[in-house]
Amino acid sequence: MKWRKLSNWLPAISGYTHAAMPFYFEGDVYYSPRRNGLSEIWRASFNLKTLTMGTPELYLPHGKDGEYDDYGAMVSWLKRDAAGRILCYFVGWNRPVNVAFRNCIGVALNGHKLYGPLKDRNLYDTVGVGACCDGLRWYVSLLGWERRDLRLEPRYHIVNGNPHSPAITFKNHETEWAIARPCVIQDGDLYRMWYCYRGLEYRIGYAESKDGLQWERKDEEAGITIGEHGAFDDEAVAYPHVFDSDGQRYMLWTGNG
Repeated sequence: MKWRKLSNWLPAISGYTHAAMPFYFEGDVYYSPRRNGLSEIWRASFNLKTLTMGTPELYLPHGKDGEYDDYGAMVSWLKRDAAGRILCYFVGWNRPVNVAFRNCIGVALNGHKLYGPLKDRNLYDTVGVGACCDGLRWYVSLLGWERRDLRLEPRYHIVNGNPHSPAITFKNHETEWAIARPCVIQDGDLYRMWYCYRGLEYRIGYAESKDGLQWERKDEEAGITIGEHGAFDDEAVAYPHVFDSDGQRYMLWTGNG
């Protein structure tokens, strides 16, 4: 599949930077900007026909001091439950002493955070967990921190949630140490996953599966790469969200930084 880049936006919010982890849901784009280094979840209406975005509004703030998301909340996945309520799964993170961050997965119901993390460190994910897809069906598992070029870098990959098993893992441990943000679409009996992976900078990858558990990486078929010199994504492409609307397949992604 070859993607055709249409346009790009940096929603202007006074005092905020970044526009990470975009997610389209029922006419709105949810994403995670930062203020003073703290992430929050904002949303804005988005018209796919005219490619225009409305005025952003705060959807979910970061948590209070001492909570699992006191340093940030980053949108991960949205869906409706059987009662029609909107579930927003998000990555909550805070600052431990000896490494840069610690991640959990939280959930908000109709825009209100439920108390405590939905998924934290556990028997299988001993360091932490990250971005998820379709609830907890697929999610990021942190494996540890390794020293590279005089600083600690996190190593993480994508796992299947049930049963817990590796989904997308590393091709080369020396040149690749981070795989993130799974997004799965099922076409008939074929599961397609887009994600991002990196050594120094993120690239968008692609994999296929017949059962949603055993995956074959086909990154050369991702159909998207960095932009031309001077583009907002001329160094990195990351955090893809792929979705269908009115017979068209779209991708949202983020670029440099």
